[in-house]
Amino acid sequence: MLALPVLVLVAVGVLAGLNLNGSSVALNSRLADTDPNIVAGTPRVVRGDEFALATPVQIGNARRDFPAHAWIGLTDTDMDVAGQAAPVLSLTTAFQPVNFPYFVLGVERAFAARWWLVVAVGLLGTYALLLALRRKPLLAAAMAAVVGLGPIVAWWSNGPALTIGYLAAATAALLVALRVRSPWAATSLGVVVAYFACTAFFVLYPPWLLSVGLVMAAVVVGDVVARRPSVLRVMLVAVSALVPTVAVLGLWAHQSSVALAATAGTIYPGNRVSGSGEGHASVLVGSALNTVLSDDPTALALDPGAPVQLNQSEVSAPWFSLPVLLIVLILVIVVLVRTIRGRRTTDHALAAGTADAAAAAPPAGDSMRSWAPFLAVTVVLVVELLWMLAPVPDLVGRITLLDRVPGPRMTLALGVGAALLVYLAAGRVRIRRTWLVVLLTVLAAAGAAALTWWSATQLLNPGTQGVGRAAVAGAVVAGCLTVLCLGRVTWPAAVLLVAVVLYNFVIVNPLYRGLGPLTHGPLANAVAAIEHQDGPTRWIDTAGVGSASVVAASGNELVTGMTVYPTRSVWERLAPAQEAEWNNFAKYIWVNDPTEKPAQILPVRGSLHRLRIDVCNPDVAFLDIRYAVTSATTVPACFVAVATVHDLGTTVVISRRR
Repeated sequence: MLALPVLVLVAVGVLAGLNLNGSSVALNSRLADTDPNIVAGTPRVVRGDEFALATPVQIGNARRDFPAHAWIGLTDTDMDVAGQAAPVLSLTTAFQPVNFPYFVLGVERAFAARWWLVVAVGLLGTYALLLALRRKPLLAAAMAAVVGLGPIVAWWSNGPALTIGYLAAATAALLVALRVRSPWAATSLGVVVAYFACTAFFVLYPPWLLSVGLVMAAVVVGDVVARRPSVLRVMLVAVSALVPTVAVLGLWAHQSSVALAATAGTIYPGNRVSGSGEGHASVLVGSALNTVLSDDPTALALDPGAPVQLNQSEVSAPWFSLPVLLIVLILVIVVLVRTIRGRRTTDHALAAGTADAAAAAPPAGDSMRSWAPFLAVTVVLVVELLWMLAPVPDLVGRITLLDRVPGPRMTLALGVGAALLVYLAAGRVRIRRTWLVVLLTVLAAAGAAALTWWSATQLLNPGTQGVGRAAVAGAVVAGCLTVLCLGRVTWPAAVLLVAVVLYNFVIVNPLYRGLGPLTHGPLANAVAAIEHQDGPTRWIDTAGVGSASVVAASGNELVTGMTVYPTRSVWERLAPAQEAEWNNFAKYIWVNDPTEKPAQILPVRGSLHRLRIDVCNPDVAFLDIRYAVTSATTVPACFVAVATVHDLGTTVVISRRR
C-alpha cells in the first residue's frame, strides 16, 4: 500500500532537486521556441492564467518576504482571500502545505517542489480515500491516476488537484475515525479531518469545493449506512472535526472581513448565480480529445456558429467514461435484484423451517447495505448531471448550493464520482462467462470511441486531424476500466490504463528548468538593479509583451494587469460612472491616454478589459506610481527614461516618474 506514496514523493523530490517544473513561463519571453530551459514538451499559450498571472504573483510574494497584503492591480490585496495560492505569513500558511517549500528553499526550487506537490496531493489524497473504502491497492493506484492525472488537472493547475486531494484526504480520515476502536484515536482523526477540510476551503474556489464536496458527503453517508457506527462515535468525530474547522474559518473571516465583503459585493464572481443546463455533454465525454488539442489548440471551434463556446482549459474534462458507467449500473442492478430475491427465498425457507439460519445467510458483501456508498454516490451524480445538462427547478440549486457551480465547472465532480463508482463496484459483479466479459469490454470501448467522435463534431473545427487517435485513447481507457471492474486480468489492464492516462497528462505541460525570463532575463535583471538601488516601489506596464509578468514576479508591486477584487475608493476616483465594469474580478490592459479625465474602461471579452488612463493626471497621483515599463514610443510625459532593455523579443523602456 505504500508503493504509490513512496514512488510519488520520490518523484517530487527528484524533479524539485533538478529544478524542473511544468510551467509555461517560457511564453513570457515570446521566445519559447528557442528557450534553452525547455527540457521537453511544449509551453501552452492557453495556460496564461498560470504563467502570466498566478506564477508571477506567487514568485513576487515570495521575493517580498511573504506579506499578507500587497498591491495586485488596483487593490491593496488581502493575500489570504486572493485565491492565487501565493505563499504568505499569516493564518492560512499552516493550511497551504504545498507552499511550505518556499520557506525552506530558494524561490526556483521551491516553485518546482510546489508544482509537483500539487499533483501529489491529488494523487495521494484520492489513493487514501479509495483505500479507506476498500483495501485494493493496485486498483486504488490505477483509479487515483485516473482522477489525479486527468486532463482537467493538467490544464487547470492548483485548483482541481488540491480540491480533490484535500477533500479526499479529509473524507478518508473521517471514514477511519468512525471505525477505529479507540475514542482518543477517533478524536485525533477528527482533528485531521478538520485540517484537510480547511486546506480544501483555502483553495478558495467554491464551484469545485461545493460540487466535489457533495460527492464526498455521499461517500460518508453511504459508508455510515453500510457500517452503522454508534451515535456516540458519530457525535464524537463530528465535534472534534467541526469545532477546529469553525474556529479556523471564523478567525479567517474576521481577519479578512473587509476583503471578503469587497469580493462578495462584486458583480462577478460575488453575485454570480448559475442556472441549470449551462453545461455541455460533449465536454463531459470529450476528455480523449486532449491529445488533439494539445497538438493543435487552434482545432477548438471558436466561430460564432460553434455549438460550444469555451477555451481549451474549459473543455478539458476528467476521464468520464459513460459507457462504462452504464454497464456498471446495469450489472449492479442485476446483483441487487438477485440479492433481494435471494433474501426473500432465504426468509421463506427459514420461516418454513427447511433451512439452517447460519448456512442460509448471504455473505455480508452481497447484502443490500454494503452497496450503500455506491448508491449514495450514484444519487448525487444523477443530481449533478441533471443540474449540468437539463432544466432543473431553481430550488434544487439553492438547496444543494449548486447554483454557485457553473455548468462547465461541474465536470470535475462528475469525474471523481464516476471513478468512485467503478472502484466501489470493481470485482463485486461476478461474470463467469468469458465471452460475456469480452462482449462488455468491446461494447464499452466502442461506445467510448463513438462518443469521442461525437464530441469532436461539437468541439472541434471540421477536418481536424488526430480525432481517430483520440477515439482509440478513449476506447482503451473504457476497455481497461471495464476489465478492472469485472475483476479480470487486473495487472495488464491497470498498467495500460495508467500509461494512457499518464501520457495524456504529460503532453499538456512542458518540463521546464527554473523560472527563465521571470528571474534571469535582461528585463528581470534591470528591474532587480533598480529595486536594489531604490527599494521596492510601485510600477505600471503598458508594453504588453510579457514584461508585466516579469515586474509582478519581482519584489515590486504592479498596479496594471489583474485586479482580484476592486477597492471602491480607488475606482470612484478613476472611473466613478463605470461601476458595472470595475466591480468585478478583472484583468486590465493599460493604455496611457493624455485625453482621458482620468480613466475609462473599455470591455474586450469576458474578464479582460482595456483601461485608457492619463497616468500623468493629478487625479492619478494617489496611486504613487514610480516606474513604468513601456515601448519606446509610449513613455508618459511625466516620466523620464532610465534604461532601454532588449528582451522579450523586442525593446522596452524603463522610465521613472519625474
